Amino acid sequence: MAGDGTYPLGLFRRRREFRRTERNVKPGQRILLYTDGVTERRDSARNEFGTENISRTLRACAHATVAGTVRALQDAVLEFSSRPLRDDATILLVGTDCDR
Repeated sequence: MAGDGTYPLGLFRRRREFRRTERNVKPGQRILLYTDGVTERRDSARNEFGTENISRTLRACAHATVAGTVRALQDAVLEFSSRPLRDDATILLVGTDCDR
């Protein structure tokens, strides 16, 4: 489930409303959170890494541990461009490896 986009917290001094969403997470499922520095990383041709590359990487390491999946995503983001990161690129993956 993709969330709604909005301005970063604290950017504008105005009241904002946030929608609360709850989901049941079943054994084996994972929750991935990431900042825009991941999806907006650009290569030398100015192409963005995007959600397509996140999905592709997740499919390629579907049977990896949580740590292995995060490492694969990190490697994919860094290999996408030889340029230094200019924005935060935070990845948080929540899940269990009990069945792995």
